[in-house]
Amino acid sequence: MTILEAERQSTLKLSFFALARGTDRKNAIPENMLYINKKDFVHTLKTVRSHYSDKKLEKLWQIVAQEGTRVYMDTYLRQITVAMGVRVRTKKKFPRSLLDTSSWALTDGRSQLVEFWKVSWVCLQGLGGPIIMLFTAFHVFCYAGMFAWFGKVTASIEIEVGSEHLYYLNSFNSYLEGMVTLFNLLVVNDWHKIAELYVNPLVGSSYCYVYFVVFQLFVSDLLVKIIVGFFVTGFLNEFGGSKKASERESFNESFNESFNEEGVEATELDNLLIMQRTGGWESTKKLIGGGEN
Repeated sequence: MTILEAERQSTLKLSFFALARGTDRKNAIPENMLYINKKDFVHTLKTVRSHYSDKKLEKLWQIVAQEGTRVYMDTYLRQITVAMGVRVRTKKKFPRSLLDTSSWALTDGRSQLVEFWKVSWVCLQGLGGPIIMLFTAFHVFCYAGMFAWFGKVTASIEIEVGSEHLYYLNSFNSYLEGMVTLFNLLVVNDWHKIAELYVNPLVGSSYCYVYFVVFQLFVSDLLVKIIVGFFVTGFLNEFGGSKKASERESFNESFNESFNEEGVEATELDNLLIMQRTGGWESTKKLIGGGEN
């Protein structure tokens, strides 16, 4: 059996719990249960927490095997199914503590906000290289603009060329003014209007368009998108990874504590989890004791 086949069987067999309520009424999966999330799953658990015999469980699994590939499963749901195996073995009902979503120790809104800012700060620290590259590009283009048009764009040029909206303020008469001009080119949509001021024969020539087009392509379209891509990718990796790790760690702790109270050791839970991932119903039934209730 390949890993893919093993995982597929695991998903099919582990999803029986979410469909138990529907199979009690008819031998079909209800449409509203085909795409299930963790919240719906917990709600369903509360409706099927009564004890099922081995034959009932096997029947549910067989039904799920027909249509269960579309049912959403993840680590939490797999662990809950392992808990079902523990319940069958110990002949005890499912611990009520696991039927309450608050026991999952999922992060609340406040802790999520704190985590958001922590991850944002970590991602910003990783943007040092791209930001230095952006500043270097600004520095080079600023000095190139000062070399080409220093002192050529003043307040008088606006009257002579008929320009409007104070575009003459976008000049390269100093390093500071040049940096401000480049920033305006970076964020203003009508950058071509600024470029037209420099293409005027009183200031430069039509070749000036090359300067502004290259700046738009290299800085606005390339470097800025690289920076945004670095931040978004880093944020998603950091926030998503840390959040999932935190939730999984909290749930594992709650999971083990709940069944330690039931007299089940953590090592036994691990063995059950391994069997649920790689074995079939017969192997799992042998591990949890088999027999009907």
